[in-house]
Amino acid sequence: RQAPQEYYNALPGPPPQSIEPVADGSEAVPPSVVYEDPKGDSFSEIKPTIEELKGRYFFRPSMALQAPTEYDARIPLMGNLVHYSDQLDANLGYALGLRAGQRLGNLEVSLGFGYHHQEYSNPDFGATSFFIGSEGECELLSLALGLGYSVPVTEAWSLGFGLDLGTAWRRDSLEMDLSSLFRLPSGNIVSHSSETDSEFIYNLRVFLDYDFSEVLSMYLGYRLMGVPDNGSFDQVTLHLFEAGIGANF
Repeated sequence: RQAPQEYYNALPGPPPQSIEPVADGSEAVPPSVVYEDPKGDSFSEIKPTIEELKGRYFFRPSMALQAPTEYDARIPLMGNLVHYSDQLDANLGYALGLRAGQRLGNLEVSLGFGYHHQEYSNPDFGATSFFIGSEGECELLSLALGLGYSVPVTEAWSLGFGLDLGTAWRRDSLEMDLSSLFRLPSGNIVSHSSETDSEFIYNLRVFLDYDFSEVLSMYLGYRLMGVPDNGSFDQVTLHLFEAGIGANF
């Protein structure tokens, strides 16, 4: 009589590939396993998932450059008797983020938190014969639940896509110099601000992840973020280019 393992070893095809234990007691994951058809005319290859290569959980802090964009605003003056509408040109902004999640095979479920800041200005706001100098800033706090999918490109590199849905708090503020408009002495500044919370946002993500150790990895990504309007300030689409170092465990 033969043991079940001996019956399995006697089957046609290549000998079974053993998994060698590593120092920490876990099993090493082979890059891929290739099976050959007994007739010799076909092959099938099974590759490990992102969870097997990188670990079940991840924690990823990141920084991002927020590309210049345009903010549309309609600002009330003189007790809402007059409204001036124009565009505000934003400078290069920045964002800070934290993301933690779990891998399920090649799927990723994560929770992300972010802070965004961008300044904007328009030296002739209102498009009138008088120049209304204006400058301000936009701040955003976001919390979103994300679903992603990653595939290994090499043993160290992986490519992924993701969609986030969540909520955000937005604050816009603008200071306008009305000296030229009402022929007043210089320094007549009027401030206008608007705040909103619990607004729906979305993120579309594309990212690359590179493992440079068993635990740490480098993250590079692009994120398209849709932000709703905020009172006098219209909705805006943000373009972010992210980089960060994360932990896998």
